[in-house]
Amino acid sequence: MTRPFTPLEEKIQTVLEKVRKELTGQNAANAVWTLKIKQALCNLALNVDSTYKTNASGEGLRGEWLFDLVWYREEEIDGEAHLTSLDLVMESEWLRDWSNLRDDFQKLLIARAAQKIMIFEVANEAAREDRLSKMQTALKSFNGRLDNANYMFAVYNVKTSLFKFYTEAAR
Repeated sequence: MTRPFTPLEEKIQTVLEKVRKELTGQNAANAVWTLKIKQALCNLALNVDSTYKTNASGEGLRGEWLFDLVWYREEEIDGEAHLTSLDLVMESEWLRDWSNLRDDFQKLLIARAAQKIMIFEVANEAAREDRLSKMQTALKSFNGRLDNANYMFAVYNVKTSLFKFYTEAAR
């Protein structure tokens, strides 16, 4: 893809690699991968900026709010919390068919967040190339995209048990 990783994306890669090392070889269910990734990224959010809130926390998951994971900020006005920013959104899809992946990726397209992360699994390198190409086409064809959004793709290959990371700018 087309641009260098941002410092935040480098931190996200480190977090995802830690989760991968923990779960590889354990035959962990997709739900376990999702839980561990969400917990790790929630912890990262607080390390990056203590004012971030997330839609997942602790040992369990709270209900998803629009996306698998969201980093956001709120401000209290007249005793009520009001959303002030949506800074990061993440979707993960462990089913390998394009239709499920496309549906989750399209959620990222419409998100008004500066950082968007798509985590998905492929059976082999040919599938990785196919999925990334399709997402790149979808990104370029979407008229409502934010010009300042950064996309990061974390692709888990089941044959190699490794993540590969890619970036794309919406511009």
